[in-house]
Amino acid sequence: MIIGICDANYHLANEDLTGKWLSFSSPNTNPNYEHGTAVALTAAGNTDNGIGKSSIGFNCRLNLRSMSYNNILDLSYTGSRVINVSWYSSCSYSAYTQQVVDEVYQNGSIIVAAAGNGQTCGGPTNLVYPAACDKVIAVTSVGPTDNHEGIIGDPASCHQHNSSVDLCAPGYNIATGTSWTFGPMLANGTSFAAPYVSGTIGLMLAIRPCLTVEDIEFILKKSATNIDPVNPNYAGLLGAGRLDAHRALKFTDMGVCSTPTPSNPPIYSTEYIDLFENLTSNPANDFRVDAKISLNPTTGNAFISWEDEQEFDLSVTNVNGQIIHEEHIGENQRFSEIELLSKGVYFVQFVKDGQLILHDKLLKF
Repeated sequence: MIIGICDANYHLANEDLTGKWLSFSSPNTNPNYEHGTAVALTAAGNTDNGIGKSSIGFNCRLNLRSMSYNNILDLSYTGSRVINVSWYSSCSYSAYTQQVVDEVYQNGSIIVAAAGNGQTCGGPTNLVYPAACDKVIAVTSVGPTDNHEGIIGDPASCHQHNSSVDLCAPGYNIATGTSWTFGPMLANGTSFAAPYVSGTIGLMLAIRPCLTVEDIEFILKKSATNIDPVNPNYAGLLGAGRLDAHRALKFTDMGVCSTPTPSNPPIYSTEYIDLFENLTSNPANDFRVDAKISLNPTTGNAFISWEDEQEFDLSVTNVNGQIIHEEHIGENQRFSEIELLSKGVYFVQFVKDGQLILHDKLLKF
């Protein structure tokens, strides 16, 4: 999956960028090579190479452009499904800026932007553009304990928090890899929080390229960790909370894309994510079941078996949320065969005492 980076300039020969970028806007005379390189490395630099840093976007590739709204449009039209913008152009609304964002949105790309570094636009509660534009994911910073204040107890050390913020991600003391000319260093800024989200979106699209912009935003917000209790002074100003890449990818993996119709809503806004959320929110759940799910090659039916001596309820639903099989399982039962009348994706659920103890999916070709 291709991630677009729109920034100042880049060290193209950087060890962690070598082989990762597909295109670059030239000529680029901006003397600031460090900022763009650090942003690009955070989103999807080389990983597992023993050099520099590990990047959240892993095997995603990069299109690199200099800093302009024309280049944001160019990134969208040259195949970047997610575009990282770690800069701001204005402290007030601009119809032109919103029109650019709208065009990118209509083209199926999503913009992730830095929300601002506290003093940006005169203070942390002020709006910063393009982050504050409609249809842009605005990202602010948190520290290692989900602290919004860079120095806990010092409100002057925090980055932007306002009504436009959608998500938080690590943005204090971020390792830049080898982006700075004089070697690795730590940096602060929502410039480095935003590419954590952009890299995660790249992974989500690698799993499900059919995700819409709405799907992506829904999954990211639904899977985020609420950090308002840790930051009571900023409650309601930190968006949906801190990015949880693992949960976002789990949510992405467990769903399937579908064309929305009145009778067939988008899978990512149905109860399946709620079911998974219930399962993962109960880590102390004592009930576990290991099941094997396979298809009978003769009948085309699903065959589910398990070894555990437990009593639970088994149900199977299709992608439209319709229950096609319900069964109460007794302690002495070790398998069940489910008739699958058509091809497609089905969701298997084991529920015991009102708690979801297993959720899996099967595919009939």
